[in-house]
Amino acid sequence: MLFFTRKPDTTTAHEAPEEAAAPKAAPSPDALPEAGEEPEEKFFSVRYSARAIITPFAEGESIPSEPDFLREIPELFNIASPCAPSDLVRFRRMSMVPGDTGRLAAFLLMQAERINGLTRYIVDEASKDAIDTETISAGGFTVRTSLQRGTLARVQVFLPEYGTAAYAVARAEKPGDAEKALIPPDASQCAFFRFIIIRDQDRAALQAAIAEIERKSLRERKAASKKNTE
Repeated sequence: MLFFTRKPDTTTAHEAPEEAAAPKAAPSPDALPEAGEEPEEKFFSVRYSARAIITPFAEGESIPSEPDFLREIPELFNIASPCAPSDLVRFRRMSMVPGDTGRLAAFLLMQAERINGLTRYIVDEASKDAIDTETISAGGFTVRTSLQRGTLARVQVFLPEYGTAAYAVARAEKPGDAEKALIPPDASQCAFFRFIIIRDQDRAALQAAIAEIERKSLRERKAASKKNTE
């Protein structure tokens, strides 16, 4: 099981040409990388109302070690991560194979659909006390909150529509350019909770769901554009 830790960052993956050509100001002290830290990863953000539960660290509490973090993960998140929608796609492809293998694949598809449906229900029930996010990515989410920048928290993120749930330790930051472009102008008191500890399998589940969200959005935009030209 791989384990992710990433330095908090709110910059976008690419700067505009005019920004790249302009002289850059010296970074502020709190933006300087700490010794020994690896470069942070960039993740694609989408505007989406996922559900999130944010539990700030107690005063004086430190970031848990990998073993401690893994032990505290609720069982729900061990169930939801493997039940990704991509599994159903693979099973449907298997069901096209003729003969006994096709019948076995059809049975597995039926079982996978049942598991996926049950997982969606469990995720939906678990997220009822959560708040809506403004944006979501595999690197974190933006949400309206009064918590101060720099706040460490345990976060639970739910995407019931995709049967996906992720558990992580995150830090509240000022939303970066990628998130600002997706947040409504009146979205005051927003913070971007960047994941600093998250399992590979949870990150991958989020990436798969976000890719499907973007594909769905593109299909809807194409359909709307076609309707307007008719």
